Amino acid sequence: MVSNLKQILSVLPDADVIGESDIGFRKIAYDSRAVEPGDLFVALKGIGQDGHAFIPQAVQQGAVAVVVEEAYRAHGVVQVKVPNTRRALALLAAEYYGAPAQELSLIGITGTNGKTTISRLVKSILEAAGHKVGLIGTIEYWMGDERLPAGLTTPESLDLHGLFKKMIANGIGSVVLEVSSHSLSLDRVFGLNFDVGVFSNLSRDHLDFHKTLDEYERAKSMLFQSLDWARAKAVINRDDPSGRHMMEVSKAPVLSYGFDRESSVWANGFSLTAQASHFTVHAPDCEFAVDFRLLGRFNVYNALASVGVGYALDIEPSVIKEGLERIGTVEGRFERIDRGQPFTVIIDYSHTPDALEHCLTAARELSRGEVIVVFGCGGDRDSGKRSLMGEVASRLADRIIITSDNPRSEDPELILRDIEEGFPPHSAYEKIADRRQAIEKALGLARQGDCVVIAGKGHEAYQIIGRDRIPFSDRAEVERILRTYRETVS
Repeated sequence: MVSNLKQILSVLPDADVIGESDIGFRKIAYDSRAVEPGDLFVALKGIGQDGHAFIPQAVQQGAVAVVVEEAYRAHGVVQVKVPNTRRALALLAAEYYGAPAQELSLIGITGTNGKTTISRLVKSILEAAGHKVGLIGTIEYWMGDERLPAGLTTPESLDLHGLFKKMIANGIGSVVLEVSSHSLSLDRVFGLNFDVGVFSNLSRDHLDFHKTLDEYERAKSMLFQSLDWARAKAVINRDDPSGRHMMEVSKAPVLSYGFDRESSVWANGFSLTAQASHFTVHAPDCEFAVDFRLLGRFNVYNALASVGVGYALDIEPSVIKEGLERIGTVEGRFERIDRGQPFTVIIDYSHTPDALEHCLTAARELSRGEVIVVFGCGGDRDSGKRSLMGEVASRLADRIIITSDNPRSEDPELILRDIEEGFPPHSAYEKIADRRQAIEKALGLARQGDCVVIAGKGHEAYQIIGRDRIPFSDRAEVERILRTYRETVS
């Protein structure tokens, strides 16, 4: 690892250095609380806080140099002034860890929905091809067979390059990353050369951060504008309205996918049931049937995206098929919970209007009876989507129970009122703010052939109420109730 300040600053040609730079430093830190004597502190402008405000704390704790955008009056520390500290951190991190990303094949997946499932499918395809694979995403980070709890979907650049370094030490050659819009806007992946960039779809989400859909789309497009090196390729959903824009701005050759025959990779011959999905993939110069254990039409799209990645990486069709068919479930992503009950139960992470629409549409296709949905909306986030989700539920579900979903600092009852505004007059629904009680009520209503959807939290094992993160798992609650159900009917 590079530990000389002058040497590492060579990657920042626009830096204005005040003080003697030919000194050693211990490590790089962007959180002032983590600074130790001898560290280099980088002041980041974040979503809610500005790291420049914590420079005094970093200096007091022993930082020998600070990287800033705004001049800071301090004695005894070297000051490195740059136009953008986030981009500076990305470049410094790569240099500090010895440019580990250059030794890896990187596949970056972005879009509103589907990132987690596509990343798992791509990982499975690469493993079927004999690669040792790392994965960085929403649910957890995988380092080969080792699984680590995830923090951010896409970590800060310093942490990201640290993970890359560890992955190389563990013999990993390929890494699949979920690339969030936040990470693109905040330059967490700045400077990375992705071999493949994937776009799944775009719909309303994160407007508390991006403010407008145009800005959200612009953030996503940054991944494809960065594909400007010889080996890069793009895999893009041609059926999504924003997909056309991504195809236009991509600096890499595009492999499109969709249900339209005009796409490079497309599918037909669907048979979608509550147990499995069957379809035929058409790809350049070949076609093959897939017996797929993931459910719903939207998961066919996820499969096609993964096929596109396989082709972009020159993996044989038979190996791509094997990788797709290996996957059983993805936690909290249209995950079926089957404990012998005569109705279908689905747990899904859908927490946007578009995701809920796709989820309930798939549930409608699978159900032989009624569709019952339990969902809520998060507090301290985009409130404009709440009524839209209410409208979607009123249109696609037979029975609706609205409940709490990470209310944070907001009053759960007020969030429920916002959802109610999307229901047409005289709609039939129930409000049960206690999520445990809401799930119990939904499962109690279910009859043979029905489909119960518990939406919004998916893999999450907590509820955020106020500042407290309280243990709570939709899956655990469903399984507890179904055990009681089985004991009752046996």
